[in-house]
Amino acid sequence: RDAGWTAEMAIQRKDLEKYGAKFGPGCDWRIFMSRYNYSRYLPGRELSSFPKQAETPNFHLYEEYGKLELVK
Repeated sequence: RDAGWTAEMAIQRKDLEKYGAKFGPGCDWRIFMSRYNYSRYLPGRELSSFPKQAETPNFHLYEEYGKLELVK
């Protein structure tokens, strides 16, 4: 049985900025990572996220996304 999980993601900076947003120190960015866990060992689906959400999770609540501080 799994005891945890990790994830790694890479997005090129030019793709983040191609619609006019700036990416760097002083820019306002938010981050949210989530997953649905299905397993024969679980009674139902398990939701997990970073940052952790309220008791009734809603992965579409932008206001609950974490603020990303970019520094040099």
